[in-house]
Amino acid sequence: MNSILIAMIISVLFQNLLGYLKFKKIINPIFLFSIIHFFHNWSFSFSRHFNELQLWNANLSVEYWSMYDVLFINFVGSWVFFFIIILLAKTKKYRHNTSFTETKKLLNGYYILSFFSLINFYSNYDPTLAYGANQASDAISAFNPLSQVIFFRVIMCITYIFLNKPSKKTILKIILIELFFSAINFKRKDLILIVSSLLIKNLINKKIKILPTFRYSLFAFFGTFFVTLIPIYRSVNNYVDGFFNVFNEVIYVISDYGSQIFLYIINLTNSEGVQNWTYQLVHDGEMTLLYGKSYLQGVINMFILRPFQGSTIANWQGAYYFKSLADPDNPSQGWDFTFTAEAIQNFGPRFSFISYGILGLFIANLYSKRNKGDLYKILYLFTWPVLIIGFRMDSTSVFRLYSYILLLYLYFYLSKNIKKMDTY
Repeated sequence: MNSILIAMIISVLFQNLLGYLKFKKIINPIFLFSIIHFFHNWSFSFSRHFNELQLWNANLSVEYWSMYDVLFINFVGSWVFFFIIILLAKTKKYRHNTSFTETKKLLNGYYILSFFSLINFYSNYDPTLAYGANQASDAISAFNPLSQVIFFRVIMCITYIFLNKPSKKTILKIILIELFFSAINFKRKDLILIVSSLLIKNLINKKIKILPTFRYSLFAFFGTFFVTLIPIYRSVNNYVDGFFNVFNEVIYVISDYGSQIFLYIINLTNSEGVQNWTYQLVHDGEMTLLYGKSYLQGVINMFILRPFQGSTIANWQGAYYFKSLADPDNPSQGWDFTFTAEAIQNFGPRFSFISYGILGLFIANLYSKRNKGDLYKILYLFTWPVLIIGFRMDSTSVFRLYSYILLLYLYFYLSKNIKKMDTY
């Protein structure tokens, strides 16, 4: 096993041990980051150690020689994030708290915009168009104000979840709506954002004990194993005689195909292909570093729409800057961009950790202020669902998600649906 991969595995275990000792909870910022970071940024390197036939999601011209160089970038970034969280993330007490009122409006707004989203989908539906076709080739062409307004439905739903305790009936209704939308438009972002928000809300404030968690995980593992084993056993029993011969064949099938299925599952969100693609473009001198300009464009985009940014600023957007150099002539492939790729794109391989440092400062600040009021509570909780999908987007797309929360806050403020409460 590669030394960097070994170091990454050991460091994750060590970081989570210290994270548990600091926060006294298993579900803490270090744990949540480690899970998201693994699936997005090094599950492929881990998988390829066990199966060299694994292929990442990138153009076939992207070679594998840089895989451990990029893994080292993710390794250093994880430690920069870890130290900042350990040192700066503290629970602060505040004498006053601000809370939203009339939050039922959020759920009603979700239902109304979901209805308009359905109308919009069918009015633009083209059964002859392949999935992913006709994607925008530049940032300005990608601007779609109607879809951005309709996306408010997801933000309203998530905000309602964070501020209330939805009934089981409401939760079921929301999940069914999102499953329906995912089934008809083949997109999963909205569903993942909402379901992960439900999970985060329910888990983040609970004390999860290690031994019961280990026990239930063990039961779940063996339960899954036997559920998988029974139909395979029945199939093999038709061709092989003798209990032990059948059992040995079943174990062989599970170990052979089960490992392939497992490796496929843990790589569903992996983005190392594009990370390495970006690294190789920078290494070969085909991509000039942006030195933070893509992040600046992301901030500007929160307040000034892309058509009014001018062609220069708009084209600083990380995903489209990458696409313009890597794959400019392919309108049917977007190549999901990534956090680490944008870090390399801006600061180069040596200083990519700067982006992880900024992320650590942002999360540490929100964690420390999460009890100051509903706005900070929402922003902190929202950060984790955002990162679940945001590690495969550029900063412009991530900042846009936060701008929705700020606009909702502005609405509640102007409509005088915010009240101040004493907390001492």
